[in-house]
Amino acid sequence: MARKWIALIGLMAVTLNGCFVDDVKTAVNNLENELENAANALTEVVGGPEFAVLTQPPSPTLGELLLVDQESGIIADGLADIGDVPNRLRIAGGKAYVASSLSNTLRVFTLGSLAADKTIDLPAGANPMDVAVDGDTAWVTGLLTNALYTVDLAGGSVDSQTTPTGIQPTGVALNGDDVVVANTNVSCDANFVCTYDTGSLTIAATTDSSVVTTVTLDDGCVNAQWVEADSSGVYVLCTGNYDDVPGVALKLDAGDYSQIGKVDVGGFPGSLSVGAGKIYVGGFASGLAVIDKLSFSLTTPFSDGVLSGEDVSRVAEGDLGTIWVAQWTQKGVKVLGPDYAVSASTDVGSQVQDIVRLP
Repeated sequence: MARKWIALIGLMAVTLNGCFVDDVKTAVNNLENELENAANALTEVVGGPEFAVLTQPPSPTLGELLLVDQESGIIADGLADIGDVPNRLRIAGGKAYVASSLSNTLRVFTLGSLAADKTIDLPAGANPMDVAVDGDTAWVTGLLTNALYTVDLAGGSVDSQTTPTGIQPTGVALNGDDVVVANTNVSCDANFVCTYDTGSLTIAATTDSSVVTTVTLDDGCVNAQWVEADSSGVYVLCTGNYDDVPGVALKLDAGDYSQIGKVDVGGFPGSLSVGAGKIYVGGFASGLAVIDKLSFSLTTPFSDGVLSGEDVSRVAEGDLGTIWVAQWTQKGVKVLGPDYAVSASTDVGSQVQDIVRLP
């Protein structure tokens, strides 16, 4: 409430200083109208949209699903047991979907109350990483089984016929009639010595989950972890090999998956968030980089120092050019303005893995 009053007092001073009408009563009436309009606008901006936040405490590993908004911070806490090591949160059709690795589950919650709807068990050792949803069907990537699982949401069952993918699939997204899977193609031995091959996409049909084609990505794309798609294209984040091959982002044609653009992001980014006109890239202690969606060019590199040295788990766009940044080590959510300066923050007390704006 204090923020509202400070803003209103500032508006009052500017309005009075700039008023040169003879009729004081008219001036006061005009001022009252302006203040009322400003108050209404500020209520909308400060209250702002609501966001669902996915947390992953270090111990115990059971995560939680929270609701936050700009005015109140956490407005609903500890609403749901979302399983061991939750990786990804998706919103579709009035439901929230959470893929959790160690519990090998897909959990479904009803938006609004966030009441638990159902828990669907995936095969042991699958290590679910991401989920895409279309109606009563969900597709979940299995990192350690090199498979895409098709889930009947209405019946709460997993199709026994899995879709083969590349090595260690992570991200999954829908692109029209296609299910698009990002394959890291990283192979590690028992001593965790890893070989990083060029990333690829497995394209499966939404109708029967059969493989349509496999797309080999740019030679510079190593460790293709995340994929997102919308009407403007298919976007892939390649994290690199954590040594001499840095991260890149790719834009592919949504029709034939040919490469349209490539951005050398640098570092070893681990998160990709696609907004209305911008693409946000971040990761552990990397800060935030921003790509213009239309030109697919890097407008804000890591070297600009936005959230320098801090984590960026995921980004969701708010109103009036604001963005909401989920942070792991910092255990909270920061709100950044159009100039990427921090305007607000909420401490949620646990590592934040994902954030999604509620419809």
